[in-house]
Amino acid sequence: MRAAIVVIILIVVFSSIPAVYGEEKKWKDEAELFLVDTGGNTEVMSLSANNTLQYTFDENLKGTWELSALYGESDGVRNAESYTSEARLDYLFTDQLYAAGIPGWLKDEFAGIEAKYYTGPALGYRLFTGPRHFVLGEVGPNYVTEKYIDNTDEEFIDVSLVSMNTPSARKTNSPSPLSSSTILMIATLTR
Repeated sequence: MRAAIVVIILIVVFSSIPAVYGEEKKWKDEAELFLVDTGGNTEVMSLSANNTLQYTFDENLKGTWELSALYGESDGVRNAESYTSEARLDYLFTDQLYAAGIPGWLKDEFAGIEAKYYTGPALGYRLFTGPRHFVLGEVGPNYVTEKYIDNTDEEFIDVSLVSMNTPSARKTNSPSPLSSSTILMIATLTR
């Protein structure tokens, strides 16, 4: 848990270096840290950290790395702990059509998942671009390996269809399932 917080702090610090030297902003970083600690009949503590680091290689190519961690306990007993990491490389063919490569990792022992690895391509299209929002759709297959806490594992291919309504004020080139966007529909087909 501490390692995840240290990584997030380092990313925030290093992403601010170009701004100090007045270079063109190719880096963009958004970090969030939440802590809820309550007392009374029940002692509850919840800690959540999220970080999204973006780098614009050129006008058509952008990379994004998202990290998140969640920890919770009630009366001193751990009741939540999960970690995710997802990288994404987006290429814009036009203002509306784009392709992406997306590898990711998840750990959530409370959901029975010791480690989940996935990777796959995606193809997306902006259906509507307005002054405040845009709507887009994205489809792509993923190769998934899941290792469970009971020492079993499973490998499969799933196909995801995502439709999103995202505030255009964020000026992103593509969606990310881990972002704070409003997800309108997600359908996953397995095998």
